[in-house]
Amino acid sequence: MRISKLSCGWIYICIGILFLLMALRCSAAQFVEVTAEIEATDWDYMLMSDPPREQFKGPRIGSIFSPRTVRCVVGTNTWMIQTLHTTRWFTGTEIIEETAVTNATDLNSQQIYVGRGIHRQTRVFPSTDGNPGRPVGVADIMTFDLPAKVGWLAFCSGLTLKQAGRTVYPTSDFWKEYIFHWTDQTSVFHDELGLPESINLITTNNLPLFNYRVHTSTNIMGWNFPLEFYSVQYISHGTNAPQVDVTVKGRVKTIGPGTEPIIPPEVLKAIKK
Repeated sequence: MRISKLSCGWIYICIGILFLLMALRCSAAQFVEVTAEIEATDWDYMLMSDPPREQFKGPRIGSIFSPRTVRCVVGTNTWMIQTLHTTRWFTGTEIIEETAVTNATDLNSQQIYVGRGIHRQTRVFPSTDGNPGRPVGVADIMTFDLPAKVGWLAFCSGLTLKQAGRTVYPTSDFWKEYIFHWTDQTSVFHDELGLPESINLITTNNLPLFNYRVHTSTNIMGWNFPLEFYSVQYISHGTNAPQVDVTVKGRVKTIGPGTEPIIPPEVLKAIKK
C-alpha cells in the first residue's frame, strides 16, 4: 500500500499539532481543589465558656466543637480560600478578601448583622507570598479566621515556605500576649508545590509553641497534599510550664484537579473604588 506525499504531509502536520497541544498542556498552570473539615478545640474556652446548654441562659454563638469547612483552590503562585462567609484570593501580588452575610446570621459566624439583604465588605492587602500571619505591633490588616489559617497552612503555604527569611506563625493569635520570638523547624514535601509535612515552632527558651504534623497524604498531579493532619498550640503564661492552648484536626473530604480561581467582576470593581 502506497502513501502519497500529500498524505504524508498531513500525517506530519497532525503529529506536529499533537505535540504542540501536549506541550501547551504541560506548560499550562495547574490547580487542585480541596475541601476539608476542620475541628478546633480552644481549651481555655472549653473549660471556662462552654458550659452545658441547659446551664446557658444568654444568646449562644455556636460551640467550639462544631466542625468548620474550608475550600481551597491551589496553584503554585495563586490560591483561593473559602470559609463560611468569606472568600480570599491571592493573586501573586495581593490578597483580596470579600465577606458577605445575609440577615439570617449563621450561629457559628460569631457576628451579628442587622438589616435586610446581603452585607458585603471587600478589602485588599499587598502581599508577595500570601502569608496571612503578622507580627506583634502590626495593624490587624488581615483577619483570617481559624479555619482559613489552618487551610492556608495545610494547602496554600508552599510559596511562603520557599521565601528566604520567612516567618511561620501559629494558627491562633493568642501567642501575641506571651510569646514574641521563636525559631521553626519545617519539613516540606519534595515537589514543586512544597507544602509542609511537619512544623515545630520553638521559643527562645526552648519551649514548644506550635506543632503541625501530616498523618496521611496523597499525590495529585505530582503534588503532595495532606489527607489528615493535626496541630497543637501551646501557651506558657510567662512560666516554664507550657499548657495546651488550641488543638486542630483536619480531614480532607474531597480533592481533585481544579480550575484557576476567577475573582468576580463585582469584587474587582469594589476594590477599585
